[in-house]
Amino acid sequence: MVGISILVGVSSAEGLQSSCSGWFDKKSGKAGCSLKNLRVHSFGWHIMVMIVMILLWGFLWSLSGVLARTELDSLTNGAVVWLGCLVGPPGVWIRWYLARFNGQGLGRKGRLEWLPIGTLSANILAACIMAALATISKEVNTKRCSIIVSGVQFGFLGCLSTVSTFIAEVFAMWQSGHIGRAYAYTAITILPSFALGNLIYFVPLWTK
Repeated sequence: MVGISILVGVSSAEGLQSSCSGWFDKKSGKAGCSLKNLRVHSFGWHIMVMIVMILLWGFLWSLSGVLARTELDSLTNGAVVWLGCLVGPPGVWIRWYLARFNGQGLGRKGRLEWLPIGTLSANILAACIMAALATISKEVNTKRCSIIVSGVQFGFLGCLSTVSTFIAEVFAMWQSGHIGRAYAYTAITILPSFALGNLIYFVPLWTK
């Protein structure tokens, strides 16, 4: 079922992309422009686009911070969304950095090169932090703490973890004939995440 969903999603996206590109080229051809003319080719234009995007991102990030502070002071659930927007970018950056380790293997000899170390690390790390935050929320047990924890879980951990990439990697292993690796990768991801998450959550409660 997951494999079929991926195939349907990819084929639908490709069809939509080709349809939109064809429609745009057809409409813009009369005006003498196309998608190729909209590409940034020079270094100067790259810098300008980067500056504009950074300024836009800074504005939206600052706006999220102001709105999160306002909603949090009022102890409304709307603060969860704005906190999520505020702490989401660091999760994206860490996820992007960890993705570099995919295909590198372990050690100098690069053992287990087939194992996506970056994706695995991101998901296990997110599960552990999720459990730790749940423990903190349970111990503090205040509305303000619950909102902050939910915002961090929604934004930071939502951007750090990735189910879609995990499923795509498992499906790619399966499609390439490495069924054993697909099962092993699934187990290596789910079992440690479940075990560590439960230990982090329950051990502080058991030792009280």
